[in-house]
Amino acid sequence: GMSVELGRVICVTDPEAARRRDAHFLAHDADPDRALPPIPPPRLPEGFLHHTPDGALGEGAGLLSLQGRVTRAGRTGLLDTVTDEGFVLVTTEDPRASLGAEGLARLDAQILHLVPAGRAGQHPY
Repeated sequence: GMSVELGRVICVTDPEAARRRDAHFLAHDADPDRALPPIPPPRLPEGFLHHTPDGALGEGAGLLSLQGRVTRAGRTGLLDTVTDEGFVLVTTEDPRASLGAEGLARLDAQILHLVPAGRAGQHPY
């Protein structure tokens, strides 16, 4: 998080690296917005997230993302305006393959299967 990233900037023990850091800050008028490295975006560390076969979080899993316009049941708008309140499982795959009918029922979630525009069809889950 932010504390770790700032620690990497502040706690430099190599004199030459500290000199380069200080010169970089001074070259940017010591303005943190211009001189500090970008802070990684917040990420959900656990939960119902996509993982790769080796157990690592999949690309984009747990990260904030843009909210695109979607069409659902004839309504087009931002995702939170075309879904009901509650948990929404957004997926590009058929969730029955990994969760099964019992797992889906236990989630008690709305299933939103994302497909390219114009390819909407009937999905029995």
